[in-house]
Amino acid sequence: MSIYTASHSPISGGGVLLNLTATASTSPVLSGLTRGVYLTATVPCLVELALGATASANTGLYLAASVTYWFDAAASAQISGIRVGGADGSLYIKPTYD
Repeated sequence: MSIYTASHSPISGGGVLLNLTATASTSPVLSGLTRGVYLTATVPCLVELALGATASANTGLYLAASVTYWFDAAASAQISGIRVGGADGSLYIKPTYD
């Protein structure tokens, strides 16, 4: 995990907006070019990164609101997120190719 750095090149047009609610939401499969992913949430949330991933209130990786994180991510992976707390929000997903 790392905070945003300019060394990872976003895939043009590859962004996804995931709604964070009390029920897990899952992204489409990431592009075959994907090697990493930036994640930024508007509310605290828990996420899972894997093919067929489903986040739950008891597992997952905690992301603080308004912080951009970068993770290695395999092509064909999916990202699932669920909010922590009472307010719904959004998870912005931006795949990178390096």
